[in-house]
Amino acid sequence: MNVGSVVTFAGSLAWAWFAARYVTDYSSSVALNLVLVWVQWGLLLLAGCWAGLRLSSLLFGSPWRLRVLLGEAVPADLTEEGLVQGFSDNRAPFFGLIAGAILLSWGAVQITTDNYLTRYNHEGYYATMLRSEVPAEQVAALQQACGVLAAETRAARPVRERVAYLVLHGNLEVKRWAIWAAGQMGIRSVEAELLAALAGADDGARAEAALAVTRLELPSAGPVLLANLPAVITTPRTARAFLQAVSRLRLPAAGRLLLPLVDLMAPEVRIAAWRAIGRSGDLTLAPQLWARFEAATAPAERCAIADALKFLSTADQLASMGAWFDVRPRRGTEACAAVELSDLPLRSGDRPDTFEELEGETLRTKMMIAIFNIAGPGTDAWVKELSKNPEEPPDVRAKGREILKLLEQAAPRTERRVGEP
Repeated sequence: MNVGSVVTFAGSLAWAWFAARYVTDYSSSVALNLVLVWVQWGLLLLAGCWAGLRLSSLLFGSPWRLRVLLGEAVPADLTEEGLVQGFSDNRAPFFGLIAGAILLSWGAVQITTDNYLTRYNHEGYYATMLRSEVPAEQVAALQQACGVLAAETRAARPVRERVAYLVLHGNLEVKRWAIWAAGQMGIRSVEAELLAALAGADDGARAEAALAVTRLELPSAGPVLLANLPAVITTPRTARAFLQAVSRLRLPAAGRLLLPLVDLMAPEVRIAAWRAIGRSGDLTLAPQLWARFEAATAPAERCAIADALKFLSTADQLASMGAWFDVRPRRGTEACAAVELSDLPLRSGDRPDTFEELEGETLRTKMMIAIFNIAGPGTDAWVKELSKNPEEPPDVRAKGREILKLLEQAAPRTERRVGEP
């Protein structure tokens, strides 16, 4: 029995070590994993039971162990022979030893495998799915690994390594999802692959790469995005992804590049382009931007340009913008709806995130913010007056109160702006 206890315990640990490493680094079959894990549980229980039986023999004696196992009654005339104080037959302490030995075996297995049995659900399972030969299973794993409740999965080394591998080696559909997942997980080691995808031939991968470098905030992506932007402006979904990245990275050169290209874009792409121009911060474009605003007739485009004017307006436009604001009717002004980047999914399945391109404000509110951000003389008092004027629409007054709170908390006037680009 001593030999059996040692052999089963050592075998359980050896199997645990093998199974953990095989599933973590090599397995591509969830079904095989289940077999390996069930074998592990069987060996663990066997080792624990055998060790418990040996301990019970040492403490209570073999006759008692056999009697309990066989369910025999205690002889009426028996007074000693291994009886434990307070118990008539040793059953409770006997099975307690068995349970304790199983728990010790479990602990030994967990230590040997770095808690693999508890890590399998959030690590081993997904790593295996990502190594599958079936693209649909790989895509499903990429989607699930980026779910709201999968934080541990996203932090697991085998999962992150496999996602990085699929960015380079996955098939067309899997590669797109892997690029998306790399952005969601913050896997910066794929920077070179993402930059290559931005300049690649697949529009889907280009769009996903643009969104991924946005999330990863990779400065090195700026020149690549700008160099390839003219080539994608006629592909709405990819163009909008590129423009989203340009906006988020706040590339100063973007404004001069985009302004001549705006008229070549589809209407829904222009909205993203105006946002990118505004976020470029190039104030030399302010006169052209104001001229385009005055000439625009489509409500959505007027809203987009007005949103850009929040960040690209100078003192030279203050009089013109103020005059526009004063002559516009206070009521019935154009409502500017929020626009989201991912309203046209590129791939099958739902994308769990959206990027807002335009805030849901009225045109009058946007212009008020633009005038305030110029920081001209008397604009603080002007905003205060607007916030209290009952003839102004509720959204203008509410934004005015918000600006006044900002004025109370912010640094010197030249640093106080609403809506940081």
